[in-house]
Amino acid sequence: MSDPGFESFETTADVGIMAWGETLEELFANAARGMCSLMIDAGTVRATAILTLEARGSDLPSLLVAWLNELLYRCETEEWAPADVRVAAVKDGYVSGELTGEPA
Repeated sequence: MSDPGFESFETTADVGIMAWGETLEELFANAARGMCSLMIDAGTVRATAILTLEARGSDLPSLLVAWLNELLYRCETEEWAPADVRVAAVKDGYVSGELTGEPA
C-alpha cells in the first residue's frame, strides 16, 4: 500500500490532519489531500475538470493556512468536488496549483 502523505487524528472538538512530504510542494499537496479527504471520498469523484488555485502568506505556516483556506473557499463557492490536487510551486510567500475534480 502506498503512503498517502497524510493522516487524520481526533482532537477534543474536531479532527486534525498531519501531512508530510519530501518537498514543500509535496507537503502542501498532501495537506490539501488530507483536508479534502474529510470533505468527500475522492474515489467517488471523476477528475473531469481543473480548478486553478493560488495563495499568499507572510511565512510558511500562514502560507499553508492561506492555501487550505483558498481550497476550501473555492470548493464551497464553486460547488466543487475535489478528486486530487497538484502543487506547482511554493516559494517566496506564494503557492500555486491545480485541483482536479468535478462540479458537485
